[in-house]
Amino acid sequence: MTGRKLRRSCDIAVAMTTWWMLATMLCATVGVTRADNPCKAPPWALQWNTTRGDMATVTWSVEPNMTCHSRRTCFPKIPLDDQDMELQLLPVEIQEGNFLSFQSELFGGGWTLPTVPLEVDVDGFRSCNVTGGVAVTHMASNQTIGVDPVFLTPGVHYFIVDAADDLLVTCESGLRLNVTVKSGNCHVAGDVMCSDRGLCLTQHAQSDYTCYCCGKYQGKYCEQYTTCPCQNGGTCLEHSKSQGGYSCACRHGFQGLLCEERVNNMCDVISCNNSGVCTGNSTHFHCACLPGFTGSHCEVDVNDCASSPCVNGLCVDEVGGYTCYCRPGFHGQRCELDYDECSTNPCENQAFCQDLRDNFTCHCHPGFTGRHCAIKVQACVSHPCRNGALCEEVSIAYKCKCAPGFQGSHCEVNVDDCEARPCLNGGTCVDRVGGYSCLCHEMHAGPNCQYPLDMFGPMIDIRRADDHEDDEFHVRNMYIVTAILTCAVLIVLGVLVACYCRVQATRPLTLLKRHAYRRHHDDSSRPLDISSVASPRLSVDAIWEATSLNYDVTQLGSPRHVDSLKPRSV
Repeated sequence: MTGRKLRRSCDIAVAMTTWWMLATMLCATVGVTRADNPCKAPPWALQWNTTRGDMATVTWSVEPNMTCHSRRTCFPKIPLDDQDMELQLLPVEIQEGNFLSFQSELFGGGWTLPTVPLEVDVDGFRSCNVTGGVAVTHMASNQTIGVDPVFLTPGVHYFIVDAADDLLVTCESGLRLNVTVKSGNCHVAGDVMCSDRGLCLTQHAQSDYTCYCCGKYQGKYCEQYTTCPCQNGGTCLEHSKSQGGYSCACRHGFQGLLCEERVNNMCDVISCNNSGVCTGNSTHFHCACLPGFTGSHCEVDVNDCASSPCVNGLCVDEVGGYTCYCRPGFHGQRCELDYDECSTNPCENQAFCQDLRDNFTCHCHPGFTGRHCAIKVQACVSHPCRNGALCEEVSIAYKCKCAPGFQGSHCEVNVDDCEARPCLNGGTCVDRVGGYSCLCHEMHAGPNCQYPLDMFGPMIDIRRADDHEDDEFHVRNMYIVTAILTCAVLIVLGVLVACYCRVQATRPLTLLKRHAYRRHHDDSSRPLDISSVASPRLSVDAIWEATSLNYDVTQLGSPRHVDSLKPRSV
């Protein structure tokens, strides 16, 4: 029993020891992973964004901070050897599935011009040749343009903007763009990204995203755990069969396959770019840069356009200097001089020339017009004279001959003919065109109300008669009116007397005729011929009134004419 208990105690101790060792190894492994695996992307890397559909916006601009012309200026975060490149916009790298848009702001400050980006091949990109290019949009626009996904398939795409009619909007000035669309190869279908032990990253000149394993993991998807043999803080960068699967990137001051050797002079492993001169020792170095460059390795091209030296133009940075491309109307090294468009005397006929920016204006003297004041104005063409006046050309001006009743330089003023007060005796004057009319009060008439309508008043022009003549005319008029009235009364009396005498002369004859008729009527012995009278018998008075009797006054008593008193047939 004692032996069994002892063996059991030993088994328990071995098991506990085994579990303790496993736990220690696990903790050590986890501790190393956490300590050596901060999982931070290197500064030169671009990490895959799991949220797809992001929009990248590129501004077509020739501003210095938007363009580059070398590998170091185009890819400042990547330790690359410097090499000149075509002046272009900063390259763009996007992941597959994201979107891209273009906007135009050529010179900053909101100065936009309509552009038509074209997709070209690599030869067209390098030579700025638009032949065979495909337009991204159907028409020129200065608004934001969304790039169609057909231009964003995985691979490298080249775009340029070149306006043939504008010297400032050219591909050579930097309006060309390199866009790389990269696909992701960081996981197997159904698995997590890089096995959740690394980052899905890409870098310049890499066609896709791959896994950057964290800590001591390796493999295409970081599925394998291993150790890094690099010493003195060296970093295992990439797979190398000769070094057990890694190559070492050594810290400054160390060299060797495993970074195991300290250098005597850091200039042996450090190179100054752009012809810079290196001086140093085992721990430090210094690069003396040529004019136009700066940085610890002389890798930074000094931006000579940062101070905006071009006053009225576009600044293009160069190595150790800059070039100004002046806007129209300016010249000089810094585009500080304004062209004087009036220096050629473009204005004619002694007109005043006003210089403007890239233009001029001619201020013409009266009588001339046109951009250069070369056209003589026909003064009377515009019919300046009014109210039927005649216009006459006089040198470079005109003169109006007014119709009667008008005055003024354009005959626009109607002469006030009532100003002299021509209407007399309280008459009201009404001004007319070329004359006037008088509205007279009662008992006056005439063009100027000069004639009084008083029967005994003088019918004379009062304006020409004095008081003595007025009295004479009054007396003479009284005599004339009295004579006229007297004659009228005499004529009326004469007519009345004549009428009375006529009536008295015809009265006896009328009585005689009536007496003869009555006597004939009383003679009943003589039958009357009334055969022509229709029944019933008419009265004698009716026959008398309707019958015309023929008789002779001197022979009424004669038997011979008794028959003449017979009434005629009716």
